[in-house]
Amino acid sequence: MPCGDATIFPKEPTRNENMKINNKCVEITMQNASKKLKLDSDVLDIYRTGAKCLPESHLHDPCKDGTNFHVKGPIRTKPGLVWFGFHIIYKHFNSSRFLGRGDPTLSVSCSDKIAKWCYLGIQGCLLSFLLTRPIYLKSFTVAGKTPFSKDALNGAITTRFEEVILCSPFKLNVPLIQQSDFTFEFEKTDGKIPCPSSISWWRHIRKPEVSVDGKKQGTTKKTKSKNYRLGICRMELMRNFISIGELLEISNINKTIQYGELKKLCTNYQDSWNIVEKHIFKQYVSKDPKLLCFTLD
Repeated sequence: MPCGDATIFPKEPTRNENMKINNKCVEITMQNASKKLKLDSDVLDIYRTGAKCLPESHLHDPCKDGTNFHVKGPIRTKPGLVWFGFHIIYKHFNSSRFLGRGDPTLSVSCSDKIAKWCYLGIQGCLLSFLLTRPIYLKSFTVAGKTPFSKDALNGAITTRFEEVILCSPFKLNVPLIQQSDFTFEFEKTDGKIPCPSSISWWRHIRKPEVSVDGKKQGTTKKTKSKNYRLGICRMELMRNFISIGELLEISNINKTIQYGELKKLCTNYQDSWNIVEKHIFKQYVSKDPKLLCFTLD
């Protein structure tokens, strides 16, 4: 399930006789911090999400026991990733390591991103300038044997927000939500470690690009050559967009325009996004405007 609101739904009550302990708790030591894991035979609980509520939000997670751990509704940011170890002091458990959560990022949760796509499409701002209508998701399918709640997912991406009228051709699109009978072969398990690399491919490149931590494999932060720039970075996407704009002889699109100014030319998208942000999301993560102040090199 997508992180954020879609992940927050009740677990099935479980009864595990093997986990009964007289005082119903086990001491856990985690990076010099100690907390208690409550174990009960019949506990009502909800699934957790690592995405955090925005500091400016009037709603915040109570972080109480069971079903009172999370609050639903607010925009959340995805946390960073950090490795840390933990040890459970109990004879039936062994020491282990797992991928924990770090400081929040400026990226909103998956639930919030998909919700935005349901209103504005998955094509983004620049491509909307070249299309007659947005590209909406027709369906959303979750892998089999995954904790799943159709109501939670539908609520997270559509019904938790109020209805608004957007600038044509934008509108609220409600995708078909379903769960597959098939499991994902590479699903996350305790025995697998996430890889820091990713592979990008599209039709008109000679070979796939491999990136590590957002940079082309083999480069460092000090590398300035254009040849080591990922084809999916903003600069290169902007270069392709301007080439198409010049080919179509679209006014105001040229190689001297800044990226932020280029996005402002897509007025229908920007107007609809302003409505969505003001009336639906109310608070969204604001990134430094200077990140948009660049031109083609």
